[in-house]
Amino acid sequence: MMGYQNISPRYRKHLQWILGGLTLVLLFFLHRIDGFLLSEEVPHGIVDFELAGNIHKARLMMDSWDEQARVAVGLSLGIDYLFMFAYAFFLSLLSFEMAQKHKFKTGYWISMAILLAGLFDAIENIALIKLLTGCQYAVLPEIAKVFALLKFSIVAITVIYILLSWLLLLRVKKT
Repeated sequence: MMGYQNISPRYRKHLQWILGGLTLVLLFFLHRIDGFLLSEEVPHGIVDFELAGNIHKARLMMDSWDEQARVAVGLSLGIDYLFMFAYAFFLSLLSFEMAQKHKFKTGYWISMAILLAGLFDAIENIALIKLLTGCQYAVLPEIAKVFALLKFSIVAITVIYILLSWLLLLRVKKT
């Protein structure tokens, strides 16, 4: 198990609220910053850059950004380090709580896996920051894409687990 069992349920609940609130606030700011990155080459913002996958696409995206957009992408990647901490631990705590309520061992594994997603997010960001600072290694966009896909997959699995567990709780309460 995670070690969360050593934290009182009341304190875990407080942590969930704090981390959940921080996650939402940071998500709002990241979304606002993302608007500066939009261009014909980057129609979906930072996610396009994360998933570029090759040096040619990544260069086209970076070349489409003016100075303001370059500052915005740097700011976005910087804020993302706090965001990855907040969302990873928030989702980890929620997964742990659902595992506790349902006695699902899978939930404990998911609560650990989402922390790995935060690490994958950090590796992805390092590759993107290296690109932004002029490093031209062709493997950097590939690294960013692989770790972004791993991150998104784990986040999706975690969110689905939490939602299904929550729906199961609602169903049990109705009976």
